[in-house]
Amino acid sequence: MYAKIREGKPVSFPYSQDDLRREHPNTSFPRKVSDSLFASYGVFPVKRSERPPYQSLTEKLESKVTLVDGSWVQSWEVVRLPQKQAEDNIRGHRNSKLAKYDWMAYSDVVMPDRIKRYRQALRDVPSQDGFPYSVIWPVEGE
Repeated sequence: MYAKIREGKPVSFPYSQDDLRREHPNTSFPRKVSDSLFASYGVFPVKRSERPPYQSLTEKLESKVTLVDGSWVQSWEVVRLPQKQAEDNIRGHRNSKLAKYDWMAYSDVVMPDRIKRYRQALRDVPSQDGFPYSVIWPVEGE
């Protein structure tokens, strides 16, 4: 993994051999571009880091590149989604869980009490304190 650096700041990340070839269409490059050749174009290797855990319904990961002890290092930041987007995501997830048992709502099917309680708890998710960023999902069948 590489980053293009200009004036000491990352301007393109991630950056690949294909990116280098696209930016310099009249230049012939070897099949495998060496780190020293990349460096001559202002492109440097980046040490990867593990993605931290995050809640994809309410958060997103942002990656950035920083210079640490002479090496470029990738880091991650967990960022909350805007409230409206997080609410929509949680409601969509809740609706898909509700849809799993919609067939039981037909008049000729008897819905077990445990499923009724579960579906009601799902419908109550938006009224939880901390919604949408702190949701306690009901457990199916309890």
